[in-house]
Amino acid sequence: MKELDAGTWGVALVVDPPRGGGIADKQFLSAFAVANPTYTGWPVWLDSRGFTDSASRPRVVDKGLEALIISLQGWSKHVDFMRMDPKGDFCLLRLLRDDFVDKVERGKALDAILVVLQTAEAIAVGLSVVKGLGWPAEGTKLGFGFRWTNLRGRELSSWANPMVGILQNHVAEDDSAENFVELSLDTPVSAIAPYVGQVVNDLFSTFDGYQMRQEAIEEWVKHLIERRL
Repeated sequence: MKELDAGTWGVALVVDPPRGGGIADKQFLSAFAVANPTYTGWPVWLDSRGFTDSASRPRVVDKGLEALIISLQGWSKHVDFMRMDPKGDFCLLRLLRDDFVDKVERGKALDAILVVLQTAEAIAVGLSVVKGLGWPAEGTKLGFGFRWTNLRGRELSSWANPMVGILQNHVAEDDSAENFVELSLDTPVSAIAPYVGQVVNDLFSTFDGYQMRQEAIEEWVKHLIERRL
């Protein structure tokens, strides 16, 4: 399937301290889904239990819940793999939207604003679901690891928001980028922009040293949290 040759972005969330005794059952999945604020129409760690395609619904694998969602029909295409472990390990791997649109050539662009929004959503949802699953706000740490692949030769753009200018000719030489950020569970969602900036500007630096202004990052994070996209 040629679509699976697209670039990817992924996030892994590890909760410290881990919690024993949890069971990957319907109650756990319902609690996770209820705590997900669904900032977008296709949220990170979305609840696929009601999907028509039964193959997309979560299944218990090695004491955790896993789902592979392949949706390649219609105007909005998605391929997601996610895992949710009650002990406090969560991950999501998603194909880049940049490779499923007609606005840019496949494999040639990375929308910088989408990177900001996706990173912010992952952190904000992580904070919400970990609280919803019962971890105490005080003393709990969340470690987020992010990874992007198939970057070499891509140019930073803003194809999804064409009215916003991104300086041209910022092209990646490295094929992948990884970065990590840690924050406390008691961090307000309204205060995540500095962490988002740390992650995305570490990625953007591989594109000929590009850096996005923190004020712009804060504004896009605010748009996401207030659901004004």
